[in-house]
Amino acid sequence: MEKKLDRRLLYRIVVKLMIAIGLSFVIYAFVADYVDMSDTRQVDETIRIDVRGLQPNSDMRVRWNGAGLIVIHRSPHTIRQLRENPGNLSDPYSKQSRQPEFAQHQLRSLEDEYLVAWLPEPATGCTILLVPASVAEPGQIVNSCSGQAWDFSGRAISGTGEALNLAIPEHRWMTPTEIVIFR
Repeated sequence: MEKKLDRRLLYRIVVKLMIAIGLSFVIYAFVADYVDMSDTRQVDETIRIDVRGLQPNSDMRVRWNGAGLIVIHRSPHTIRQLRENPGNLSDPYSKQSRQPEFAQHQLRSLEDEYLVAWLPEPATGCTILLVPASVAEPGQIVNSCSGQAWDFSGRAISGTGEALNLAIPEHRWMTPTEIVIFR
């Protein structure tokens, strides 16, 4: 009879050990996943964009954390036009704009040659188009459905829809061709 009790006791101990080991693996998996997620959040606080090869009056778009960014390389002619002719703008001096202190001027940028801005989310089936600069106009960013437009400084053009300028993210130039953008 004692052998049966010893065997039952041994089986109970083995089963409890197996359950404990299984639970420890499950807990380890959850903790490891949580640690990985927190590391990912820290990594997503910045993004690096290399603008090497971006031609004047062309753009580069980046999708980051569910939002769109645009980088426009402005030509010297376009920069001159943006400074000299504010045009028909809703907020030409960007008094009501979301932008860092360094962007509180006509070009709204850290480097004159490049505009870095958050793009509005267009309606389904719509796109944001870049209308190149011409001799008379400094170029525009246009929502294909609503017709809302901004100049190459991200300032809203009057009469084209919502009167808000594009938001400028906090960013720094790490090298002459690499921008780091902060969330």
